[in-house]
Amino acid sequence: VFFFFKQKTAYEIAQRLVGSEMCIRDRYQRRVHGIYQDIMEDKVEAKTEVKEEGKKEEVKKEEEKKPEVKSFDQGMSISGFVKQALVEELKDLGFSKNVSEKALYLTGGLSTDKAIEYIEKHQNDADFEEELRIVGQEEEKPKSTMSDEDAKKKAKELQELARKKREEKDKQLERDREIDRIKGAKELSGVKEKFEEQSMLREAENRKKEKIETEKELRKMEEQLLRDKEARFGKKFGADGKPASGPGVVEKTPLEKAQSAVTFIKSIYPPDRHPDILENCFGMFKAYLGNLLKDPKNEKFRKINKENKAYKERVATVKGGINFLKAVGFEDKETIFEITKIDEKLIQAALALLEQTSHHHHFTVSYTHLR
Repeated sequence: VFFFFKQKTAYEIAQRLVGSEMCIRDRYQRRVHGIYQDIMEDKVEAKTEVKEEGKKEEVKKEEEKKPEVKSFDQGMSISGFVKQALVEELKDLGFSKNVSEKALYLTGGLSTDKAIEYIEKHQNDADFEEELRIVGQEEEKPKSTMSDEDAKKKAKELQELARKKREEKDKQLERDREIDRIKGAKELSGVKEKFEEQSMLREAENRKKEKIETEKELRKMEEQLLRDKEARFGKKFGADGKPASGPGVVEKTPLEKAQSAVTFIKSIYPPDRHPDILENCFGMFKAYLGNLLKDPKNEKFRKINKENKAYKERVATVKGGINFLKAVGFEDKETIFEITKIDEKLIQAALALLEQTSHHHHFTVSYTHLR
């Protein structure tokens, strides 16, 4: 026989449970209570987070409703406060971005002409090219009242104005260069004239010294000729060419006459204006005298044909030329000039005089050297 008994659960036993069954019940209750407590705490935290998120959203919405405020510790750029179209127009005129934005910002940002006036007024400032930044806060941006069409029109006007200013500046620069060129040319011309004047003075001084030396040598020659004359005539003559005793006037010596003829020819035909006449005339004289010294007995060299072409063109037509020939001993005989008595010392002295005159060097020939 089998007996079946229904086992009671923990719920049915209730307060009468003991032993292991009570432990099972208590353990279950604690677990359920812990789970419930965790769920309740999570709900509280979730509600708290939702409330906090809600508050943040409300704060954000409130802040969005407020006017925009910009603040930077190091100052903020002014690029957002000026119209960049006007900035580009100023940059096209050659100004930097910093200068263009600064000029527009400080003049209200309404027009480029005021900005250009500011630039022209402050272009020499030490901080002209430095960037302008705003320190603190700026509540609202300045607004431009100029339309795009007016701004473009104004920009074209400013570009034309800048172009005209550049052209005027270039013209003024060209005028200054021309003035400097003319001034430099005048200064150079003055220096050149001064140099030429000094050269002329030096040349005149040299000619003066040369004349003094020539006269000195001529006096020595004349003195020697005078001594020769005294020896020839057996009389004493003074330094003036007069006899040492008794009154009377002594005629010029042949060498003096030759010197006078040369001086006269040079005065009538100055070397700087008639160099060819002097060169040709004196060249003929030197040829005549040189031939006489070379071959004094040759009859051909003792006579000069008046119809000779070279004589007619280079001697006869020159005033004073015939006087020189007569001074050195040539006599006029109708169709010819002839020298019958040759004074070699006189010929040598006259030839030396011509050489000195032709080459413009100091005359150092004396009768002692000619012997």
